[in-house]
Order: sequence, then structure tokens, then C-alpha cells
Amino acid sequence: MEFQNRGIIISKKKWLVGALMVGLLIYGFQLFTLDKEKSKLKNDTISYLENKGYDEETDIKEIYIVAIVELSKDNELIHTGDYQAVVHFEDEPKNAYFYTYKNNTKEIIQIDSVNEGTNQSLNHKE
Repeated sequence: MEFQNRGIIISKKKWLVGALMVGLLIYGFQLFTLDKEKSKLKNDTISYLENKGYDEETDIKEIYIVAIVELSKDNELIHTGDYQAVVHFEDEPKNAYFYTYKNNTKEIIQIDSVNEGTNQSLNHKE
């Protein structure tokens, strides 16, 4: 089957390959943008903690980025489009601290902390 567009004949196979390439480019751009957003949050969180006096090499055990989800009316988890940084400190490896941007700003704030199955006190709670 062939499509004719303004006098140009395009085969169905070529049209499909072109559409697939455009789709892959859009998907790749979205992944790149998302990775950049997560990387910025991680770097901003590290800078925030360094300004608080923590050293990335000696005080922070790990830091990773997770999606913020909410429970919908239908009791389904939905992604809000936002992310948060989860930080584990060397002196409290079982405790998790959560950081994200303050609403409508680029200011990092601590939003929560979780004591993961231990009785250890939360020493880094703000």
C-alpha cells in the first residue's frame, strides 16, 4: 500500500519506520529529561547537606532518588510527577531521611524521616 502526499509517494514500510524513529526520539528525550531532573535533585540535596556541615564522602552512606506517589480515589498509587531524595547517613544506616524541593521553589527541605525497624534515635532530623 502506498500513501500519496502532495505528489510524493511514500511506501507504508517507510512511513512506519519514520513514525517509529520519531517515537523513539520523543521517548529518548523524555528519558534524558527525567534523568537530568533526578540528577539535579541529587546534586542539590548533596549541596544542601554539605551546607549543613555534612561531608559526602564520610557522612553520607547512600543517596538515591525515588518517585513521590499518592493514593487516588480508586485506591491506586499514582505518580505525582515529583521526586524525593532518600539519604542514609553512615552513623545511622537503618534510618532514612527524605528531601525534596519546597513547593514552587528550588530550595531543598527535609520532608520526613523513617526509623527502619530499629530503636535507633533519629540524629539528623531537622
